[in-house]
Amino acid sequence: QRLLNLLLRFDPEDSEQTVHSLLAVVNEDLGGKEGLAAEHYLRAWLLLQLVQMLLKAASASKDLAERGRLAARAVVVLWPLHLWVVSRARSSLHLLGLECAVPAVRELSDAGRHCEARQLAAEFLDPVRFAMGEAHASVELLRQAVSSEALAGGCLPWPSSPAAGLAVACDACGRPLVASPPSPLSSAAAPAAGSAAAEGSRGEDVAVGAAEWCPRCRLAAYCGAACRESAAAQHGPRCVTCEGPAA
Repeated sequence: QRLLNLLLRFDPEDSEQTVHSLLAVVNEDLGGKEGLAAEHYLRAWLLLQLVQMLLKAASASKDLAERGRLAARAVVVLWPLHLWVVSRARSSLHLLGLECAVPAVRELSDAGRHCEARQLAAEFLDPVRFAMGEAHASVELLRQAVSSEALAGGCLPWPSSPAAGLAVACDACGRPLVASPPSPLSSAAAPAAGSAAAEGSRGEDVAVGAAEWCPRCRLAAYCGAACRESAAAQHGPRCVTCEGPAA
């Protein structure tokens, strides 16, 4: 009943905090044991709202670095949504690509976050190309990101399972990192950091290249405690949960 009442009052123009609050209720009422996130389609729909909300904010920003940070947050939310679509509605992958991946790749590329852009573009290029044709503008954008000359080496493939790693950049210094999945979004019972960085919560113990998630919102990646603390003031307004922003 609580979930139904909240959803009936939901407005797509609501704040990010509202979406996190709804996700928390969905995970609590429809989720699995031990704080596991719900697999219900309502969670997937709310994840989509959150991705689009973050991408809209990125598009509206005049600061390239801020656009990149917001797009990176959107990609972290897109990660579990993509896995849900692959397992339940694979024929809709091109739609997810057009609505979410293409604008995210555009923002990441413009912000100079080329490895993250390439990883995402490589995953969605074929579904979008098969649906829209080689000459479509979105296909060309994805193709350019995949073949970006700004990258001297390769990038990780898009993670095909929750156990695989996602290419991210430190929100403070921009260092390329690899992240394991953050705990289920808005699931209070789940641990705060990705498993790959769990041993690094003390800072210097973080393995080289392993990302540590913001322990509050779990959507921003850092090299370790030093970078997280140096970016605290800047990150605060973006560190949104069901309790609101950190600052």
